[in-house]
Amino acid sequence: YRLHPQTRQLVELIKSGVIGEVRMIKSSFGFAMPGFMPEHRLYANELAGGGILDVGGYPVSMARLIAGAAAGRPFLEPDRVVGAAHLGQSRVDEWASALLTFPGGIVAEVSCSISLNQDNVLRIFGTKGHIEV
Repeated sequence: YRLHPQTRQLVELIKSGVIGEVRMIKSSFGFAMPGFMPEHRLYANELAGGGILDVGGYPVSMARLIAGAAAGRPFLEPDRVVGAAHLGQSRVDEWASALLTFPGGIVAEVSCSISLNQDNVLRIFGTKGHIEV
């Protein structure tokens, strides 16, 4: 997705200041498996199962990209990360959320799941408007 023309256009919009200064980012990626399947890789700790390692990287990566674009850089690292997750029967995270704080005051809310349908959307809020993808 990072090389998709839509993502490139999104970065250009952020850099242009069309929504003003970026203040908050909300990004989610989650789906519900059709029931608990202990043999499936998504529920296996030894196979790096769970939402964070399967789909959680996408909302975090997007937040880092947008925060970086707002700062005129390729990406930014958060100053602070606080998170919470629900561990299911097999002890993998079935749904999780985190709050990331970036330099310059940008706050990002990210969430992921393998046992919960989410809206799978990116929202970027600025001082003059917002963008939804």
